[in-house]
Amino acid sequence: MRYRVKGIPVIQDRSFATAEDAKQWLASAQTDTRRGEFVDPRDGTVLLADYIEDHWWPSRSDEPSTAAPMRSRIWNHIVPLLGSIPLCDIDASVLRTFKGQLLSRVEVSTAEVI
Repeated sequence: MRYRVKGIPVIQDRSFATAEDAKQWLASAQTDTRRGEFVDPRDGTVLLADYIEDHWWPSRSDEPSTAAPMRSRIWNHIVPLLGSIPLCDIDASVLRTFKGQLLSRVEVSTAEVI
């Protein structure tokens, strides 16, 4: 019999030989996540678009008047320009390039909001 752990965003399900091993791993991963120290065993290879669509956006609980414009900005500007980049590859250089591309599409005041 195998024991499967689910519930850590963007981490593939993990299987363990015993329920105790599964519980220990989950407790450790949750504690590390709360401390901001969790390391994705896949080295952050999930694409930003996949993370936004599958985990970040569904977990939001914004007011409809806030969510609609936010969704528009994310899906019209962030996902097209950064969505195909793995999370582990997003650094200052990538963000500078993103900012330059964004400024070629929208006004400075709009870019600041995005």
